[in-house]
Amino acid sequence: MRHNAAWNLVGNVSYAAAQWLQVVILARLGTPEQLGDFAYAAAVCTPVFMFSNLQLRSAQVSDASGRFEFREYMGVRIATSAAALALIAAGTALFCRASPWAPVVIVIAVAKAIESVSDVFQGYLQRRQRMDLAGKSLLLKSVLTVGFGFAAQALTRSVVALALAIAACQLLTLLFYDVWAAESLGRISCRFETTRASFHRLRRLMLRCLPLGIAMSLISLQTSAPRLALGRFHGASAVGGFAAIVYLASVGGTMVTALGTAAAPKLSDYAAIADKRQFNGLLLRVTAAAIAIGAGGVAAAYLFGPALLALFYGVGYAKYSTAFLICTIGSTFWLVTSALGFAATAQGRFGVQPAAMILTLVVLAAGLFALVPRFGVNGASIATAVSAMAGMAAYLAIVVRTENDKPRIPR
Repeated sequence: MRHNAAWNLVGNVSYAAAQWLQVVILARLGTPEQLGDFAYAAAVCTPVFMFSNLQLRSAQVSDASGRFEFREYMGVRIATSAAALALIAAGTALFCRASPWAPVVIVIAVAKAIESVSDVFQGYLQRRQRMDLAGKSLLLKSVLTVGFGFAAQALTRSVVALALAIAACQLLTLLFYDVWAAESLGRISCRFETTRASFHRLRRLMLRCLPLGIAMSLISLQTSAPRLALGRFHGASAVGGFAAIVYLASVGGTMVTALGTAAAPKLSDYAAIADKRQFNGLLLRVTAAAIAIGAGGVAAAYLFGPALLALFYGVGYAKYSTAFLICTIGSTFWLVTSALGFAATAQGRFGVQPAAMILTLVVLAAGLFALVPRFGVNGASIATAVSAMAGMAAYLAIVVRTENDKPRIPR
């Protein structure tokens, strides 16, 4: 597990760093409005693709018995990603054609569709416990997107050019690395049989993962909703400022995701045989790491917040230091929620997760409605932190109740 966790950490940290560096590039070489357009476009696309992805990767990794084949996971992903891309394109053409961020939305949607296909290959590698190959994929993608993204922005000063560079790097990594890495472990087939029985199996897989897709889209709305609210009441510049501090406050999430992703196959195995001692021990270690990482982020924001924002984004962003501190506190709650989410998925608690996220989103919506019009970025940060606390409590209840309902294995 340590080898897998190490490579998964390298891959996820490099990928998160690349996403953050895209924000830095826009902050340094662009304007707050350009950064706001980029963040606003991502806020529109991400919930749609999080729903269409159906969290297939988690289902793929936790499929210890091999109930579904690789080509079935790929078939569902291609179909749902195409539908998501068509929906975003149609919505943008009908309602937002004249908006400055409309071209960015389309390009980011294409990039996310490509990334969604790549994610199924990553899930295959993870299920085979070859996180070294998955980590190298993310590392390669990160280097490419930062390099080409920087060149595109420096040469054109265009956020659309930056988004195009990101999409091109996603495609290159998929075609020239991900496919090769998966086939190096044995021949895989993406060919789908067009029989009634095959379509019935696809339908079963989609219905099985539908609750996870709903849950993940609701989770993504936790990030998108504050940006949409700020865009409505305070404009693109406020969206850019909030996006900048959120990316920096969420650095720890990458490390927790890496640990949780590496632990997910073992958690699934322990849950399948009702080994409470091993399951709880592994979950406790991941949760403790999440708390420690979150506490470190809060300390850094409290001691060095204004200096960090000025260093990375420019002196104009130092005014968001209070919001930055609040976001790191909220991020700590989300880190624990993420660890508990891996446990709930390993336990097979797919159906109840959307209810937990709906509760969290209701708390967030109420907070945004009450606080954003008056307090702007600070209000969005407070609403996000409070909703994160609600999400943590909901997932803790799911995991604890499931464990209490299971009998212990005989010793």
